[in-house]
Amino acid sequence: MKKVRQLSQTAAVVGFVLSLLGIIVSTTKGSAAEVATINGLMASGSIILVMAVAFIFATNHVVVKVGYGILAVVATTGISTLVGSGLSLSKFSNVIDLLVIIAFTISSLSFFIKAVLEYFGYQKDGFSLNKNNKVSILKRWNKLVTSNTIDLDSYNSVKNIVLTTESNSAALNKLNELVELLENNLAHQSDLKELISTL
Repeated sequence: MKKVRQLSQTAAVVGFVLSLLGIIVSTTKGSAAEVATINGLMASGSIILVMAVAFIFATNHVVVKVGYGILAVVATTGISTLVGSGLSLSKFSNVIDLLVIIAFTISSLSFFIKAVLEYFGYQKDGFSLNKNNKVSILKRWNKLVTSNTIDLDSYNSVKNIVLTTESNSAALNKLNELVELLENNLAHQSDLKELISTL
């Protein structure tokens, strides 16, 4: 399956890579004492960033939200530090710091905007931002009935499963995978009947 890249994840990775570049640049210039101080400060900050970026790629939704929360705190702290100390782009490391803050701000803002839109059930052209939304799942299956990909009995079976299971259940995940395959003509109604018999 084709993996859809999300702006929030991409911006977080870019920010993380830029922060590592900033560590490299700051340690190549300066005295040994400055380098030791910078390494100590960056090591503790890097651990937090590694955790945050790892969290945003987790499968648990709570952990993902914690990861974006950490990135938002890092971005906010960076913005306040830059504004408080004055924005000076005279050094290359200052430019990298600014780019890191911009990337983390874009990452956390895009995630939170998407979360707000999902909360209010925003949909565009039949595409739901929340793929586990029961209404959007049933709309996708109903389109398969109208296109004669599946029959009405199969749709009613799917509808019964969707309405009686939890939103993040394994059954709905399997149905989401199968509906995508059916929409792309990579599966058939017999595959659906087989899946329904196992659920």
